[in-house]
Amino acid sequence: LNRICIKDCYITDVWVKQVVCYTPNLQYFSSQRSGYVSDITILAIAQSCPLIETLIVTLPRHIVQSNTITFLSLQSLATCTHLKKFVCRGQVRISNPESEAWLYAHCPQLEHCDLSF
Repeated sequence: LNRICIKDCYITDVWVKQVVCYTPNLQYFSSQRSGYVSDITILAIAQSCPLIETLIVTLPRHIVQSNTITFLSLQSLATCTHLKKFVCRGQVRISNPESEAWLYAHCPQLEHCDLSF
């Protein structure tokens, strides 16, 4: 399994952590408008999926902002040497130009990063 796409479906950190620990070849993970995930999800993916290239995590439709993903997640993503795309909208703790610049500086393969609201 190298691709997981979830849309408009409730998921939790626990679910993601249980799944990604068994998918070391995962290259693409997308959770759009699904669940309410935190640093736990990002850390689990960074630790369990060394080949991850695309990581997309957006909030459910009825939630416009959250504070559950922090700089700790960005630091863990710096270990993902294949990461090319990271989208994580609506997270107030990382939605700033400094966080985006830091990620570009520490992820040499990164081509697209969206930490906007």
